[in-house]
Amino acid sequence: MSATTHAGHGSGKGHFLRHLGEMTLAMMLGMAVLGGVFRGAIAATVVDYADARLRLPALFALVMAFNMSAPMAWWMRRRGHGWGYTAEMSAAMFVPVLALIPPLWLGAISGEALSGIQHAVMIPSMVAVMLRRRREFAG
Repeated sequence: MSATTHAGHGSGKGHFLRHLGEMTLAMMLGMAVLGGVFRGAIAATVVDYADARLRLPALFALVMAFNMSAPMAWWMRRRGHGWGYTAEMSAAMFVPVLALIPPLWLGAISGEALSGIQHAVMIPSMVAVMLRRRREFAG
């Protein structure tokens, strides 16, 4: 069952925006809940969280992408989206991070810049996928 038949109420633009809002909310919940689990796991070790974040910014960015993608993917599947669309939307969280890791390793950007850019591009990346697949997401 596609999302258009499962959740297609209202105008295409309204459906598109509602879907974007639902996914953003799922991502925020993932950042809070799964981020808390990750933070707790780090705290259970002898490693200081702030120190680990400074020393391993690529790992932390990838964990953040996972923490946002997992609940978003679950929500998309629950709403009837296929695996292909779900994978594309999840890739929208990971591709920017993967593209930024080489500049990080080369010293062209800092860990703070990686995190900032990651958060700045995640919604536009999602919107780009949604516009590419407008028929699926706009109902």
